Amino acid sequence: MHAKNGILAGNRVALVDLDKVCLGEPAADLGSYLSLLRYEHLIGGLGAATERTRAAAFLTGYARRRPLPTPRALGWHTAAALLAEQATRVVRQIRPAALARLDLLLGDASRLLLESDGA
Repeated sequence: MHAKNGILAGNRVALVDLDKVCLGEPAADLGSYLSLLRYEHLIGGLGAATERTRAAAFLTGYARRRPLPTPRALGWHTAAALLAEQATRVVRQIRPAALARLDLLLGDASRLLLESDGA
């Protein structure tokens, strides 16, 4: 976050970050965040219960504003983000702790894809 991303209007502040703004499938953004939670769990940074609680709270909050994408779309986009964002970053940025668990990341992405195909 940067100060240049803030808009002050009276006594209210809004944060805006438009450097990657685009139109697209909402499940892509949701899946991106869910993949980050999954990544943190798989490398040992979050417990399973914490991951589930945060994911549920995130999706519940989203659902208060907009209908959730289908479970199939969420699963597919979460798997895609595990591969395209999390696993790629692990390799590109050489994160030793995560590299040691790359098989878990790839396996989980594969599992999510299979589950989303059957949903």
